[in-house]
Amino acid sequence: MGWAYLVLAAIAALGLALGWRLTPAPREQADTDADGLARLLQLGIAMTGLTVLALLLVPWFGGLAEITCTPESERAGECIMGLRDRGLLGASAFACLVGAAFAFVLRKGVLDFSAPKPIDESKREAGVGDLDTMASARDLRRPASESAPKPEPEPKTKPKSEPTPKPAADATEPAPDAAEPASDAADAGPDVGPDAADADPDAAEPAPAPDAAEPASDAAEGEDDKDEPASDAAEGEDDELTADAQPKGHRRLEGPVFRAFVDDEAVELDVAISTAVKRLRSERVAVVFSRGASPDANLALLELAEAFNAHRYVLEGTAAATEGIPTGETVDPNAVDAVAGPDARHAGELALDLAGAFIQTVFLLDTRVAFPEFVLGKLTTMQSVCIAHAHDDVSAACQVVLPGTNPGEREGELIDSDGGTNSRRPREWLVSQIVQALRAAEGDADADTDSADRSAPNEEDT
Repeated sequence: MGWAYLVLAAIAALGLALGWRLTPAPREQADTDADGLARLLQLGIAMTGLTVLALLLVPWFGGLAEITCTPESERAGECIMGLRDRGLLGASAFACLVGAAFAFVLRKGVLDFSAPKPIDESKREAGVGDLDTMASARDLRRPASESAPKPEPEPKTKPKSEPTPKPAADATEPAPDAAEPASDAADAGPDVGPDAADADPDAAEPAPAPDAAEPASDAAEGEDDKDEPASDAAEGEDDELTADAQPKGHRRLEGPVFRAFVDDEAVELDVAISTAVKRLRSERVAVVFSRGASPDANLALLELAEAFNAHRYVLEGTAAATEGIPTGETVDPNAVDAVAGPDARHAGELALDLAGAFIQTVFLLDTRVAFPEFVLGKLTTMQSVCIAHAHDDVSAACQVVLPGTNPGEREGELIDSDGGTNSRRPREWLVSQIVQALRAAEGDADADTDSADRSAPNEEDT
């Protein structure tokens, strides 16, 4: 039976640890720092509680001998490791609960008294309460000049003082001293004729003082003129930084897309198509089907995917994909799944493929798709070709942008308000032009290879 006692002791210890972990700590405002009789009362209550909890375990420990299995109970299947299952489980549960109760009493230590009630405003003014309250009351009784803290003087920005040259100051200082003999001569009257005559030239000597100050002012103006180029250079640097921070090319435009763009520059549509073909001829190409595009456009994209041996992805369209489309001409968003095929992947897989550098070039049939933020940032660092209906965040991240129309839009229906060229074409037409340009480029490459093969035997004969 000794091991049964050990099991119950372990379960009680487990309950003690669990109760300690789940019991909140005493509040900071609790009166746990009592002294004298209050402290003895608290300790007495705590010890009484622990004693009562310990006495509750005595009957269970005394009855452990009776939970030993008998042959009849073993045949009935009521035993667990030689003990009655009900008695063992009950004793274990009770021991766990008592351990948790012990933890509660030990965690609190003493009774957790409630926080003191707030003092009435009338009593607070009289200084009734704790030390903080009395201190605040004394502050209220102080004059406003004493209680209010003096505001710290704000640091004044010293204006730029123009340096005054010393020669000018030295030239102007003798003026008062030189004027004194003149005044003395005037007080002396006509009797002091020679002295007055001698004082006249001395009094006239300080007259050049203003002229001497002129070079100082000219020097100060010269220093200001020297500072002006530095400030102009700083302003020029700020303008360059702001110009670099501003978006360039099609990234700063809004509204419908009327022209084709290649690397932030507006180009002709055929130039953009040929550039797109060159950039799509890479090893790992991904084409993204659109749930908002017409079935013909998705079928044309399927042909392009087969021509480039590209990986296929299907992304959800945004709310902007259906703006401006007549109700009767809206497309079925689920039809694109049948066109893309069962091997088509989705947004999460596209993000993983881009993160692992599995994709080198991306072709988007429509920019109004639900792109993950990471994928959107990845487009700016890789080769990407997009067919955009309007300027948005996705089209701004693409390197080659082709202007495309909506399913229900007629060619020439939208006119550029700035009077620019309108190169908007249906998406299926743009995709087919890319496929034709690719096949033409491959045909030229095959022709060059054949001509090279024919010329090789002729050179050997010669």
